[in-house]
Amino acid sequence: MRSELEVILKAQKLASHIILVTNKSPKKYRYSYVDKLHNNALSIVELLYLANEIKLDPENIEDYQKRLALQTEALAKAKLLGYLSESATRIGVLLRRNYSFIAKLLYELDGLNRAWMRSDRKRMMG
Repeated sequence: MRSELEVILKAQKLASHIILVTNKSPKKYRYSYVDKLHNNALSIVELLYLANEIKLDPENIEDYQKRLALQTEALAKAKLLGYLSESATRIGVLLRRNYSFIAKLLYELDGLNRAWMRSDRKRMMG
């Protein structure tokens, strides 16, 4: 089996952590915050997998644009997840220490995704 990209591994770690720490969240927030946290975290993983399946060829700009769109959407979802996590912490869905770890993972994920995008741009632009 091929090794995963570090950015995908980081997204998986983030999603797993969010699912784990929200397991005992108050039920009244289950369908508002908790589901949104889970769905956004898993969506980031999905988008990065989809982006990674698009193989780049300098002759095919359309595939590069599709991959870039997926990577960009993952960045936007990560920003939304950061907001949801912060908001969930304020109302008691997440503990402060869990939010701090999530924020750290989001920061690292952002850097890895942006580095991947820069690498792709260099490959495509020569």
